[in-house]
Parts: sequence; C-alpha cells; structure tokens
Amino acid sequence: MERTDLSVRNWPATIAAAALPALLFELVLWLPMPASFSRPFSAYSTPFFLITLLLYFGCFRLDGMKGWIAAACLTMLLLGLTLSFLWSSGYSDDKIIAGLVPFRDGFDYYNGAKLILGGRSISNLNEGAAWRPLYPGFLSALLWLTGSNLQWSLAIQVGLAGFCFVLSAYLLRNLIGAAGAAVYMTLLYFYIQPLIGTAYTETLGVAAGCLGFVLLCAAATTKRSWSLVAGLAVLMLAVSERAGAFFIFPLLIMWAGWAFRQGMRYSWKHAGLAALTVAATYLVVNTLFRTLIVEPGGFPFGNFSFTIYGQVVGGAGYHKAFEDLSVRNPALILRAAERFFLAHPGSFFIGAAKAYRDFFSPQLGVLSFDSGVPGLAVWFAASVLLLAGLYLSARRISTPESSMLLAGFLGIFLSVPFLPPIDGGIRIYASTMPFVYALPAVAAARWLPGKQPDEMDGGVILPAWMLSVVVMLLTVIAPVLILHLTSKIVAAAQSCAAGQVPYATLFSAGSYVDLVPDQAGACGRVPEVCLRDFGGYSRSNDPSDAAVYEVLITRAQLSAARVFAADDLISGRPHLFVGARDDLKVDNNSVITGCASETVVKGRPSIYSVQTIIPASFVE
Repeated sequence: MERTDLSVRNWPATIAAAALPALLFELVLWLPMPASFSRPFSAYSTPFFLITLLLYFGCFRLDGMKGWIAAACLTMLLLGLTLSFLWSSGYSDDKIIAGLVPFRDGFDYYNGAKLILGGRSISNLNEGAAWRPLYPGFLSALLWLTGSNLQWSLAIQVGLAGFCFVLSAYLLRNLIGAAGAAVYMTLLYFYIQPLIGTAYTETLGVAAGCLGFVLLCAAATTKRSWSLVAGLAVLMLAVSERAGAFFIFPLLIMWAGWAFRQGMRYSWKHAGLAALTVAATYLVVNTLFRTLIVEPGGFPFGNFSFTIYGQVVGGAGYHKAFEDLSVRNPALILRAAERFFLAHPGSFFIGAAKAYRDFFSPQLGVLSFDSGVPGLAVWFAASVLLLAGLYLSARRISTPESSMLLAGFLGIFLSVPFLPPIDGGIRIYASTMPFVYALPAVAAARWLPGKQPDEMDGGVILPAWMLSVVVMLLTVIAPVLILHLTSKIVAAAQSCAAGQVPYATLFSAGSYVDLVPDQAGACGRVPEVCLRDFGGYSRSNDPSDAAVYEVLITRAQLSAARVFAADDLISGRPHLFVGARDDLKVDNNSVITGCASETVVKGRPSIYSVQTIIPASFVE
C-alpha cells in the first residue's frame, strides 16, 4: 500500500504536497470573485455540510500522497472561499468591520500586536491583549513579516491553520480510515468557519491544538517520550492561546503513566515527566512570556473572573458581574464570587448544570451548527456518533489511542462548569476540539463503509514537528525579540481646538478599509469597500455595534472614508479612526498626528473622526 511520506527523503513529493494547496489558496484569494459567488461557502448550511463530507470522504479514500494533496487542496479551497467572501463583501459582525478591521476582542488583540511592533509593552489599559498576550504576540510576528499588512497576516494565519487541520485529519485517516477522517475534518471545518479571517484567538488555538493532538497520537502509537513531551507542550501553548479546558492536562498526565507502563502496573516516571512538561510549559508561556511582553500590574486571564462570578450566581453569564458590581477589576470580582459561593454554594452547581445542558444542546453545543430542522438532524446524528465513539473507546481502553481520547474528553467534560457556553458559545473550547471531534470519527470509522486505515507511519509526524516549532517561534520567541529590539515610538501632542482631542498613531497600509459611496469611485474588494455592501452585510444584533456602524456610515456618506484600528500614542488607548481617504494617503508605517473629534459608544472603542493630519515621522 502506498505510504504518505512527507519527509526530506521524498523531497519532490513533499514540496508538491505543500506547494499545490498553498498555490490554490493564494489563487483563490487573488481572483476577484464577487461576493454573490463566494457567499454560499461562507456560512453553514446542511446541504453544504453533506457535500463537504462526501468530498472529504472521496479525498481520504485516495492512496498515499494523492489523498493528502486532495484533502489539503479541498481544505485550502474552502478556507480561501470563506476568506474571499469577507474581502469582497464588506461583511461586518461583532468580530470584524467591513471584512478586515478587527472588532471587539480582535480589536484588543490587534492593537496589542501593534504596541509590540512600536517597541511598547502591551498596556493594561488594553485589557483583552493584556489578559491573553500570546495571540497578540503571534499576530505581531505575522505583521512584522508582512510589513504590518493585516490582510495578508490574517491570510497566513488561515493558511497555516489549514495545514494543521489536514495533518490531524490525515493522521486519523491512517489510524482509523477514510470515513472517520472525513467526519472529523468536516466537523472541524464548520466549527472554525465563522471565525476564519478574524483577529481572534480561536484559529490559532485550534491549529495548535491539532498539532498537539497529532504529537500525542504519535506518542500513543510509538511510545516515544519526546513525542509525549512535545505534544503536551504544544497543547499547553494552544490552551493558553485560546484559554479553555485546562482540566484536560491532569487527565493526560494520568493517561501518560497508563499508556507508557510497558509491562508495569503504572509508569510513574512518564506521569512525572508529563507533569513536569505541563508545569514548565505553563510557566514559560503564561508567566515568563507575560513578564517580558506586558506592563507590570496586570491580571492574567482576567476575563475568567467574570465567568466565575456568573457561574457562582447560578449561570447568569459574565455580564452579571458588570451589572452587580460595576467594576472591571478581576481581583475584586473574584473576591465577590468567593463571598457569594460561601454564602450560596448551591448556586454554582445550578450554573454547572446549565453549562452541561448548553454544552450538549442543539443551540449552543459542540455539535451544533444551525438551529433549523436539517441542522437538528445533523446535530442528532453527530451526537449519536459522539456517544458511540465514547462507548467504543471505553471498550478499547487498554489501547493507548483509545484511552487518550477518553482522557482528553473527560478533561474537557470536567472543565465545562468553568467554561459555560453562555459566555462565548463553543469557540471557548477551540484548542481542545480535536479531542471532541475524534470521537464521532471513531464511531463513523466503525459503522460506515470506506477505505480501511493504512499502516501507521511517520509521514505526517515530521511536518507536525516542523509546524509546531514554527508556531512556538512565532508565538513565544519572535514577539519578545521584536519588542526588545525595536525603538520605542514617541510623538508629541498637537494643539487642538475646543471639542477636539490630540492624537498620534502609527498608520499601516494593508490594515484599513475605505468605505466608498456609490458615486465616489470603484469599490467591491478590500480595501475599497462599497458603502452599500457595508450596510447590507452587517450582521450584529447588539445596539452598541449598530451605533459604531452608524457613525462610520454617516461619515462615509460625505466622501470616501478610511477606517482603521490603532493605538493612540497620546492617550495610550486604542481607538477606531475614521477620516477622509484622500487625506490619509500617507506612507506605510508612518506616525501621523493631529486633532480629532471623539464619539463615545458605550462598551465599544471610542471613534476618532480625524480633523487634521500631520505626518510626523517614518518608522524603519
């Protein structure tokens, strides 16, 4: 049987296996496809789900390198079409503005990355980035590589993630067969689909989670300690990038002692090695990295305090802390949660029960993609497969691969009370989703006809090692070097008229959109977004989001308006900037100063409407 050999020894095939999908991805992004064409590929529908499942099944039935290339090309095609829709539609929701500009959490992450590029530590005023600095660090490395071009940085992020997805799916294809791999890859694609092209942590989290999953599977099958260490380290990086089911690690530590026992009752040596790896990696990526990249005095994972408070008061959601306490200090909120729990301990268990209900529900659950009747049918079928996968894995618990899946799922299950879907849906489980979706795959491989698994080989293990090193370097090492080797940008405030505020900010090409009225010139693809599309493709029910959109639309109705997110070097706070496109035609990576009028939107970044612009300096 033909083997999948992605290695130095087979370099022509290895280059083709990487180059062909990458070129297809680039071609899809380069072609000026109208939004009407790519729109059906940008959202879930049950027919699209079933077609994707059948296509993946066909790809994974092919032998060896042909199957890998086919699956990788299909993945890059799907990801590219979804990203192309964002760039050609001006789509806006609670995560992105006009197909490119980061919003809400992404706004914080992006501006944290820009601070690093400007030689400044992440400010505690930028809460999202200060609480979760790993993703801003990763994004800063991509921005540095692309000359601060956000559009292509996000494209690289999506392409990198695509290869990680396929590696994990193809590993399952080798372990359990084509049917299981097709189910796994289809579920994984539709899970990440709503977040493709956004500056959110989930894309990187699930990509690194896939790499950790591959390396741990390699550890289970080969009994190599280095694969165990690498898998746990990469998985810890993933769960720290997209904070999630940390309880998976105690279970995987116990699993390591069981899986590596090799004739003994239990291998305490390997359990200890696993525990040491988890502890050391956590300290490096969450403590040491933070001290090097974030201003002192912050609170790591500060948003977790809001979640805990919502749970101890009965599963009311993280907004409950704002409503009851009117503070944002995580330490104060945690103390309030502790007092409430001691007085009313039963409320936490009510919140936990609600979290478990939502985790498995057809509305918010890990197997839910749509609430319509066809979507419910998919949810029901996937739920049956999940339960069957748990049963089959339990029957084969003596095998390292099955016990690893059980340990991973149990760790996620124990984390549910602390990760209620009411606070962020299923995206908060991103870094550990491979462990969830592998279970329906196991059942599908048992029940559905298809190509039988190949003999396990190292064809996908080496690329997983290489990509893991790349992700580690971009996430942990590169941001520290960029920050500490870059001269700090300093700018002076201008004198402004009454009612205006001075600003100074770093402007970057490829990181803005121009909202263009119908009569003001050609538009239809980022950065020139048609104003009619921006209004027509806005998808948020939050009044605060609508208020931001309205300010931008009103400004753009006068003349073409340039919109970008940036940190104000004067106030130290990030803002949305909007100004006349013709006035903001300045050099890439140049500091501009001037005066702006400020519009405050409750719960959202304030909007600086640029009134005057003075190019201050050019940043090398």
